[in-house]
Amino acid sequence: MNASGVIWTTSGTGYFMPSDTLLNVVYYPSTLDSIIGNIQLVLSTTGNFICATNSDTMNINFINPITPAFSYSIPCLNVPVQFTDNSIINSGTISSWQWTFDGSATDFNQNPSYTFNTTGIHNVQLIISSSLGCSYTIQKQLFINPLPSVNFEASLSCFLDNINFIDESTISSGVINNWLWNFGDTTVTSNLQNPTHLYQTAGTYQVTLTATSDSGCTTSLTTPIDVYPQPNAGFIYVDNCNNFTVTFTDTSSSISQLPINSWLWNFGDGNNAIIQSPVHSYSQSGQYQVQLIVGVSNNCKDTVDLTINTTNLHANFGYTLTCNSNLVNFADSSAASGTAITNLIWEFGDGNTSTSQNPSYLYADTGSYQVNLIVETAFCSDTISKDITMQHLSGNFNYIYNCQNFNTTFTDISTYAGSTPNSWNWLFGDGNSSILQNPVYTYSDTGNYQVQLIISTPNNCVDTVSSTVSIYNVVADFAVTNACIYDSIIFNDLTHYTHGNIISWNWDFDDGTTSIVQNPFHLYNIAKTYNVQFNIQTAEGCSDTLIKQVAVYNAPVAQFDITTLNLQINNPISFTDASTGSSSWIWYFGDNFGTSTNQNPTYTYLYPGNYIISEVVRNEYSCRDTAIQTITIINQDEVYPPVLPSAFTPNGDNNNDTLYVRGGPFKELLFRVFNVWGTMIYETTDPTMGWDGKYKGDMQSNGVFVCTVKATTITDKEYSFSQEITLIR
Repeated sequence: MNASGVIWTTSGTGYFMPSDTLLNVVYYPSTLDSIIGNIQLVLSTTGNFICATNSDTMNINFINPITPAFSYSIPCLNVPVQFTDNSIINSGTISSWQWTFDGSATDFNQNPSYTFNTTGIHNVQLIISSSLGCSYTIQKQLFINPLPSVNFEASLSCFLDNINFIDESTISSGVINNWLWNFGDTTVTSNLQNPTHLYQTAGTYQVTLTATSDSGCTTSLTTPIDVYPQPNAGFIYVDNCNNFTVTFTDTSSSISQLPINSWLWNFGDGNNAIIQSPVHSYSQSGQYQVQLIVGVSNNCKDTVDLTINTTNLHANFGYTLTCNSNLVNFADSSAASGTAITNLIWEFGDGNTSTSQNPSYLYADTGSYQVNLIVETAFCSDTISKDITMQHLSGNFNYIYNCQNFNTTFTDISTYAGSTPNSWNWLFGDGNSSILQNPVYTYSDTGNYQVQLIISTPNNCVDTVSSTVSIYNVVADFAVTNACIYDSIIFNDLTHYTHGNIISWNWDFDDGTTSIVQNPFHLYNIAKTYNVQFNIQTAEGCSDTLIKQVAVYNAPVAQFDITTLNLQINNPISFTDASTGSSSWIWYFGDNFGTSTNQNPTYTYLYPGNYIISEVVRNEYSCRDTAIQTITIINQDEVYPPVLPSAFTPNGDNNNDTLYVRGGPFKELLFRVFNVWGTMIYETTDPTMGWDGKYKGDMQSNGVFVCTVKATTITDKEYSFSQEITLIR
């Protein structure tokens, strides 16, 4: 009986297509199969029932056409690594190379280079393809090593001195194990880490240090090194001829860019100094061996020696001045040591000179002068200068009188040249005196005083000055006229002053108002006692203030009634006083004939007409008030109809101030006034009363008003009418 199926197996790692259970298949070997080089393929029967499995074996040998391989240069950070293809091909030719660096960067050259910018492990892959269509891959891991960080220092030095080179190179991992120095002057090099080198000439040399790590990574650094020449020492000196003092001036120079920065002086007398240009005082004249050693910052030094001679010459003089004169006597007091003075020159400061040893000189003008004395020896000279001022003194003073405390402050304003004044004697003109420079003195009385100041200096220059001093005072005062409420009160200035001029008056009336008028008028609205303050100022700065109590009294209130109803000529009319607070009365009846001082007078008019009655009342403080009424006196044989004017002017000038119904006499009268809104603002039944232009105490505005009149005369004739009138203020 036949088997029902088959199955393929392999000793390799390839696979069968389309299936390993089909009789006819294709085997795809793996890369490992080709590397092993020999595998077996086995075909076995399946579904044999009771029969044994039957199989057949095929041996397959692989011949590799390509063996991939590559090598590379020392892998250092940021240095191109050169990759070299070392692959071997047995059949065909290599058709392409594909390099991959760290899985991203690629290169298709056979032998590329690549720069790694980080240290550590990096992956490199090479894929080789042959002309037969075979591809082979090889992958390696590279460790990228750090580069040395090269640095070094060199000690500063002069040429012909050894220079020490100090390696300061570092590396982040590994060690530096090789150094190569090139000193830039010869072919001589050094493999020491910290060598020394001797340069034969001064100059700038390019020194190169190459450092290599244990991994073979190399870095170089080239730095210019300055080798300095020695400075040139030198100095000059000046004998100051004064106390054996010598001024030394360094003239040394450096021919390199390094400045001289150290000086050592040996003055030959056991003393030394380390400043550049010293001044040295010897204890005596003579010869001294002076040495100067100069150096620059790299310790290059040079030395110079010089023999010097010292002398001593000191110029000096004195002088005497004549008070209030320009004559000066000069006296030479110069001294020389180890030599003799051979010449003297006086310069008097005004252009004139003298060679006398002790001259007397008369200056043409007062003032200050700089006098120079020049003394000379065979070796040196010395000069001394002194300022002299002619001794002149001019006494003067001023004074300030304080009116508040009566003190007089005297101030010395004397002028002088030369010595400062040191003595003052004041005679105040009243028998008293002071020796202070600026005294304060209090006179016992006002008046004019002859004050004298005697002033002197330490050189006995004396001057005397006199001046008249005026002592004065000011006393504020004022008087007040009758002080009544609502009356204009006059304040009269009665100030007393002995000297000067009053320039300001300041009044404070104690009711919130002020004035700067000398004799002001003032009106008070409230009756009480006021503290009035009065201040005056003089042109000389004196002032005084006075506070007086001023009593302001209430005024009486004038008022009267006319008690007679029959206002006719030749009929006595009675006037009844209704005033309050009054103590005297005076009546004016308006006909230019009659007056009365009775409290309740009676008066008879001789002619008909309208008359203005005035009552003037006063109280015990002479405060007054006036009441005014207008009456109409008629002739009993004459009766007139009621009439109204077309306008009236209630402006307080006592002329047409009240609107009356004229005519009559009337037995009955009803007089009314209406505004433009129809509101009745005035009403009366008294023929002697009229409208004053007010409504509820408020003065009405200019305009037109309507008046109604109902009247019955004494002859029983009746009238009724309305009329527009104009109010004008």
